[in-house]
Amino acid sequence: MFDKVPLHHRLAVYLGCIEAVLGSFFHAFRLPLTGYVLSLHQIFCLNRATLETDNALNPIKISLAAGLLKLSLPSTKTLTPFVAILMQGILFNIGTLLFGNTIIGCCVGSTISSLWGFIQPLLLISLIMGKPIINGLEAVNAFTEQWHINIFSVLACVVLLKMIFAIIVCFYAFKMSPKKWLTSQERILRSLQRVPFSSIRHKSNYLTFFNMWFIIPTILSIVGIFVTNQNLIAGLKSISLGLVLYVSIMLGLNFIPIHKIMDYLSKQNYRWLMEPCIYGLDLLKKIGERK
Repeated sequence: MFDKVPLHHRLAVYLGCIEAVLGSFFHAFRLPLTGYVLSLHQIFCLNRATLETDNALNPIKISLAAGLLKLSLPSTKTLTPFVAILMQGILFNIGTLLFGNTIIGCCVGSTISSLWGFIQPLLLISLIMGKPIINGLEAVNAFTEQWHINIFSVLACVVLLKMIFAIIVCFYAFKMSPKKWLTSQERILRSLQRVPFSSIRHKSNYLTFFNMWFIIPTILSIVGIFVTNQNLIAGLKSISLGLVLYVSIMLGLNFIPIHKIMDYLSKQNYRWLMEPCIYGLDLLKKIGERK
């Protein structure tokens, strides 16, 4: 099923399909660390893209096409995954543009790219919750330090651990032979036929916001309001307005005519961007029809 896809589109199609199907499947069942696993998988794909192609901007192009493919599906039509996929591609490309398509450039790009999984939620949380979440985190840290546990040190270790995994992924991508990589792509895409993609199509949209990045910051913000003796009603009102704004923006994407935008781009000499989306959507449609 994958052999008819042109070689220069394969990575974008493959990455987009994995993000769309497995991403939706994992999120629907609330599996932890799904975003970080998919992030490392994207880093692996971008390393392979750097090895197999000469275009210096291919990591960005592949990430943009994969993100657009995921954004065009009803089950994954939320902004944060698209931004994450694109930004990880941009950050990876910084490493290769600075140090070339070498192991050093890819290691630097992989390390920088791995940080976005922490940067994006922190930016969103700080914009939505504001200062109360900082106060809440400091209060929790003061409480846990009686057991000699520093929350900020733990978070720093988690970030460092992911950076180490990103470098390991980079070396593994360089070590894998092209034949083994192509065989792996075909095997993984065939295995997607066993994923109940059609059954989770409507589930993921309703559960998008009820995850740890939604619940934990909200609790921390409420704790921050209490420990600083702020006006409870005013504090909760501020948090609620931020959450309502965030959810409204995310759900508002459902009213954006993505397919019309794609049709327009296809007529404006953006075939490098649109053709992977077309192949990917056709592939996902065939997978859905087999259920």
